[in-house]
Amino acid sequence: MRSALFLALALTGSAALAEEAAPTADDLVALIEENGCSMEEADAEALLSPHGFTPENVAPLVDALIADGRASLDGAVLTVKTEACP
Repeated sequence: MRSALFLALALTGSAALAEEAAPTADDLVALIEENGCSMEEADAEALLSPHGFTPENVAPLVDALIADGRASLDGAVLTVKTEACP
């Protein structure tokens, strides 16, 4: 279940970011936990792009988190489900 907000991230300098190690689902969860356990569409680019996330690498991570029950998507809000964010 991919959301347009994550696929539509307008990133600059993505070629330089692609040279770094791809971020993981755990990296995404940690960022969202630090953001108060959820991330709204308006926050996605500012929160994710400085950490190497691109539309190509974040979409499968979001799908996996949702499939594993570690996150939920309600409209344009992605919320993680962890010990820190019950």
